[in-house]
Amino acid sequence: MEVVIYDSLGHQLHNGDTVILTKDLKLKGTKFILKRGFKLKKITVRDDVFCIVARTKEHGIIELKNESVKLLK
Repeated sequence: MEVVIYDSLGHQLHNGDTVILTKDLKLKGTKFILKRGFKLKKITVRDDVFCIVARTKEHGIIELKNESVKLLK
């Protein structure tokens, strides 16, 4: 069964999509802040509270809620 997750604008997200942050987010346990407009490529979608998993070069693996991203078309 495939997980159905939507972004902040109501577009359906799939594994491998590219998304953009819609607001500044502080990474828990660090002093880093991901700025609005930060691009995350090749996301993984899962059925959880933090339903989006992405890997960045600077910060490693991060988990996000779907309400803080929008799909890049």
